[in-house]
Amino acid sequence: ELVQCPATDKWSSYIGRFKLHLEVNGLKDAPDAQKKAIFLTYCDTSVYEMAEALVKGELEGTSWDTLQRVLSKHYGPTPALLASRFEFYSRNQHEGEDCNTFLAELCKLSIPCQFNDTEDMIRDRLVLGLRDATIQKKLLAREKTPNLEEVMIAARAAESSNTFSAKIRGTGRIHATEAAGQEPETSEESGNEEDAYQIRASYNQKQATYRECSGCGGKHLCSK
Repeated sequence: ELVQCPATDKWSSYIGRFKLHLEVNGLKDAPDAQKKAIFLTYCDTSVYEMAEALVKGELEGTSWDTLQRVLSKHYGPTPALLASRFEFYSRNQHEGEDCNTFLAELCKLSIPCQFNDTEDMIRDRLVLGLRDATIQKKLLAREKTPNLEEVMIAARAAESSNTFSAKIRGTGRIHATEAAGQEPETSEESGNEEDAYQIRASYNQKQATYRECSGCGGKHLCSK
């Protein structure tokens, strides 16, 4: 049974919970007339009365889509369209933000924008707002325009590759400094504080097994 929600709830949450109620009860694909009847049965009394007033007492002859639209307009007035779109178009990927989070933020910002093709608009903004210029150029150079799913596959792959490459470069620097008898880098380039601690501990442990050779003057394992 759908828990009744007070009309003071945020409308998007209110109608969202109702749609979830339909889904969990196997009614997602039910006829619109049935969805409307269920909604009017379980909605808060004040919501029912407002719906009746908004359609001038013609609830029975009002479609489910129309009912949702008039209630949404009343309870959840949308922000200024131009301002919403400006915020959407201005959104770029932030430093340290992965592409999945960037996509989720664009989806949220697109809600009040009333785009005719929301998925294409999200795809375009995602490509144009990527911080990785290399994958951005590759996507823009494709002869066939990729859809949103294809863009995300490419962006995730590039992200994983960059992360792996950074780890490899970090390992290479550690080996190079150890070979030169220098203390390895433990700054931000080498990762977080825990990683830096482990790198330094590993270096100190290895240094403890090296001794200056009285014969050659160099440093090597004491057993050599």
